Amino acid sequence: MNALALVAYLLTVGLLAWLLRGRTLYLHGAEHRAIAAAEAGRLSDTWDGAAAPSRFSLRCGTNFVALVLPVSLLADRLWPFAPTLWTPVLVALLTLGLFLFVINALMFWAAAGVLGEGFRVAGFGAALIGSLIYSLCGMVIDVAMERLFDNRD
Repeated sequence: MNALALVAYLLTVGLLAWLLRGRTLYLHGAEHRAIAAAEAGRLSDTWDGAAAPSRFSLRCGTNFVALVLPVSLLADRLWPFAPTLWTPVLVALLTLGLFLFVINALMFWAAAGVLGEGFRVAGFGAALIGSLIYSLCGMVIDVAMERLFDNRD
């Protein structure tokens, strides 16, 4: 097993060295320059050399990888629970629970736009807090109704 890990490590290092050699990063920066020039409406000026947009972009996927890779490596080493224990819970919370809060917040925001002055929401943050309160009230009512009607045996 150690020999396989060593081969995988050497292959990874070799591929990274091949990728980072020469012009790969330069061309990646050129792509960002072209996108920035197109977004600014100065593509022809950039082509003529009159404009020089930056090759750095905040929306670059490389920035995301540079942030996520160390955090994920630390989490892998320091997290006390096995991934099989926490991954289903995390996925369920992120996909279902948080998305329902966002949907409810958007509904609050839309209702404020339709109802006008009688119902105001200051922004998406306020709508998200309203969504949280709405969900908590719904949960309390659900538990109360369940207890009220389950005792009728």
